Amino acid sequence: MNMCQNILFSIIVPVYNSQDYIGECLESILSQDYSNYQVIVVDDGSTDSSCEVIKKYQRYDNRIMLLEEKHSNAGNARNVGVEHAEGEWLIFVDSDDCVNKSLLSTIFNQIEDTECDIIAFKAEYYNDKTKQKSNIDWVYKDELIPQENPFSPEKYANNIFQMFSTNIWNKAFRKNTIVDNHIMFSSLADANDEFFGSMALVCAKHIAYIDKALYYYRINTGISTQDNAGRNASILFISALKEISGGLKARNLFQYYENSFFEKAIVEVINSIIKQKEWQNIKKVYDTGKKALFHDLDIPKDYSIGNEHYSVWLDYLKKNTAEQMYSIIFLPERRGIGTAYVKKKHKVSVVMPTYNAASRIHYAIDSIINQTFSDWELLVVNEHTTTDETADIVKKYMQRDSRIKLITNGKREGLAESINIGIGEANGDYIARMDADDLAHKERLEKQVAYLEENKDVGVLGTWQHHFGRNDWIHCPARKYDKCRAILLFDCNMCHSTVMMRRELFSDIGYKYDKNSSIEDFKLWTELMRITKIENIPEVLGEYYEGDNNISNEKMDIINDEYSNIVAQSLKSVFDIDIDRNDRKLFEFRAALKTKNDYLEERLKAYINEIFYRNQEVNFCNDAVMMHVLHYWWVREHTGEILFNKKIQTYNSIDDICFID
Repeated sequence: MNMCQNILFSIIVPVYNSQDYIGECLESILSQDYSNYQVIVVDDGSTDSSCEVIKKYQRYDNRIMLLEEKHSNAGNARNVGVEHAEGEWLIFVDSDDCVNKSLLSTIFNQIEDTECDIIAFKAEYYNDKTKQKSNIDWVYKDELIPQENPFSPEKYANNIFQMFSTNIWNKAFRKNTIVDNHIMFSSLADANDEFFGSMALVCAKHIAYIDKALYYYRINTGISTQDNAGRNASILFISALKEISGGLKARNLFQYYENSFFEKAIVEVINSIIKQKEWQNIKKVYDTGKKALFHDLDIPKDYSIGNEHYSVWLDYLKKNTAEQMYSIIFLPERRGIGTAYVKKKHKVSVVMPTYNAASRIHYAIDSIINQTFSDWELLVVNEHTTTDETADIVKKYMQRDSRIKLITNGKREGLAESINIGIGEANGDYIARMDADDLAHKERLEKQVAYLEENKDVGVLGTWQHHFGRNDWIHCPARKYDKCRAILLFDCNMCHSTVMMRRELFSDIGYKYDKNSSIEDFKLWTELMRITKIENIPEVLGEYYEGDNNISNEKMDIINDEYSNIVAQSLKSVFDIDIDRNDRKLFEFRAALKTKNDYLEERLKAYINEIFYRNQEVNFCNDAVMMHVLHYWWVREHTGEILFNKKIQTYNSIDDICFID
């Protein structure tokens, strides 16, 4: 008789580029105080010396089987291992982890005492840097485990997925249960054990448990799944939920485990959102997770969850877009709730870039000193190539007022990077922009701070602004978010030197002015409008000096080209509309149809219709606002007049907006 028929345990170890850890992993397995087992190592196409390390151990212990496969993923590698397994029980160990030397003997004793299909046990983290072990509390919930041992999962169907995580490395599985129920690992690049672990839990007739840590999960290596949890893994975990739902339905088990599965899905989606740090990742995971919960998994909109933390999050998921959720939850949290932030020295940091500004900078500084709001600092960022007395003037003010600071660039940085430097040095809750030749009305800071304190979901706040000098007029950008961001699709409709912004947009989320852009403010607004509200106080609180600086035709061509690129990027991001390169003139700052062009006019009408109907699908703004903005886009392209800020008119249909007032 073949001795392999008597093997009790098959230990399956998938390997991919683990040369630094596979030796320690194998030693922990080969040091077991129970000997009736085989080790199946499946190399997933490693490009390092992992196989050479494994072969060294294989020479000294014939229980090791090495299978070399083309690279795919750990799930497929484990499936190969299961196909070659000859033991009655399957145990899975990751190649950078280790096991307790009594793992197999402890499980053997449990098998001898009970009839079961799965044996779960506790696990501990092993910190690769500190070499310390610590408890893992999420794989095994003591407070939920029944006193029965073993127990029937069907009897505890309402919380089976809450008792144990669906990770496979803290469990032993009876092979016949796995094979008979056609349970295999997913081919997802990550989270490929979620389906296997979930199906095993619900297909088992009985589950036993061992109240002892027998597995050591290595962290802080830079290569483990846990170390990479904030990346694309979150999207793959959500994909795994769809696979689990399909598996439950295919086995006619969904109705029994529906509540436990729904709670698992909600918790995993919310945790995936929370762990993201960058806005782009937050939005991607939020949108994907929300669609999965309420569309793909059909979780009822009136479904509730007992845990208060997740209940609040679930309510936000039901009611809010990613942008709304971010402004309500993430930004307030990043303002210091539950986080050890250093106390800010000032409420407002005024950032003022300068270059040869000696003739007017004293007016600008005086307007800040005379503010009715006094908790501010003024950061003057002076360009390296300044040749006039700007720095000397600022230093004189510094002698009289300690809130004023001078930063001198070490090299020529340009306007955008000078602003970034000032923001980097700021310690206020709010960043107030100010140019060296402009003026702030004395109540500007006070009114903007009050507005932002009252409206926590607004991240960028401008005001109206009086232009003086070469021309005399008042710039009145849209007041409320809906109209403001709709206009920003086509026009840089903000008074930059009146803007006040929440500092965490830069310090925590990582936004910056693009130093390579000639219209850095427009580009920034179109990025920020996707994650926070942009609004304006409908009151003149700033004065903008129009000097005699003329823009060359060459620079205007550069500005127009970049302007059209920014608009095209916004339309692609918001509406998934691709703008043909031949049509880019329609999206420039200057009017494209002052000279009659039948082709471009027809293309303009086509884009207006496409944008209008795509807006209805994605609900970027209401129809009235969108028709208003599209009408004045039509007007601008024909006349050059920028009239977006006029009062919203009523149109009967989208067909009525293509006319000149």
